[in-house]
Amino acid sequence: MKKKIIVLLVIIAIVVVGIIVLNIKGEKEVKLDKTFKLSLHEKAIVKDTDLVIKYDSFSDSRCKDGMQCIWQGEIEFIIKVNEEEITLSTFHNKSANYKDYKFELDEDNHSTKNVKMKITKK
Repeated sequence: MKKKIIVLLVIIAIVVVGIIVLNIKGEKEVKLDKTFKLSLHEKAIVKDTDLVIKYDSFSDSRCKDGMQCIWQGEIEFIIKVNEEEITLSTFHNKSANYKDYKFELDEDNHSTKNVKMKITKK
């Protein structure tokens, strides 16, 4: 009986440590069809899918204050989906497909600190 209790306590401890480690890594859970925000280098698990996403990097070609530019420029957000890269941008590529999913950039993306998007199943 004591052995069963010890084994049960060890299993509970392993589960608790696993949950803590996931939270320390900055991974959060997001849902399909709901707009969410990721900070630079933040990971998220998409609930009820096999998708793990990360806001990996960005490129900012917007016209700087005080400059005269031919075009407004854009922000390109590099998103890793299960370690494969997709690019969403504020001008050219506001959406991208990955397998059976569509990634859409929210209109309210004016900063490179965060990316705001929604994922839907096609």
